[in-house]
Amino acid sequence: MNIISLTFRKQKWNIFFTLIADIAFLGIVFMWNKYLSALIDFVLAGNKISTQMIFRFILILLLYILMNGFSSFMASFTSEKINFYLRENYIHSVADKGFNYLQNVGGGNGASVLLNEMTNICGFISSNLFFIIDSAIKFAGTFGWFLILNPTLAILSNLPVAGILIYVSFSSKILKGYTIKA
Repeated sequence: MNIISLTFRKQKWNIFFTLIADIAFLGIVFMWNKYLSALIDFVLAGNKISTQMIFRFILILLLYILMNGFSSFMASFTSEKINFYLRENYIHSVADKGFNYLQNVGGGNGASVLLNEMTNICGFISSNLFFIIDSAIKFAGTFGWFLILNPTLAILSNLPVAGILIYVSFSSKILKGYTIKA
């Protein structure tokens, strides 16, 4: 089993709870938007805002702030745990191969290249992995919400997104073929 698979397998529960926090935060965002829309419509109709409405508004705002912070905390915590175990598994892997392995890969030069690669992977995980996952969850959730509200508008407004995804997928396959030949 490779180092990355082993690391992600060890952190599957942290990853799971991070995704649950993202989904819960998305639910709070939808609740916030729905309540804010209802509040604006209520005020525009000429009605006065009651104390109970203000209390609900503040409660949803507090939930929004807390879930945003918790979601960010979980993503950061899980990223750091993944990075820690990734480095730890890398060291165990090199130690298991022994001193002869380091001499065969060029000693310090080979170890330096491997360590730099590990640093780049850890940097990607810290800055991009959960951002990409969070963006995908928010896109899917928003698209689902729009499908419930107005399916025709949701599909028509997201056709350009589908076209862009197809173009990027196709062009990346072409570029991959050129980079492998070079």
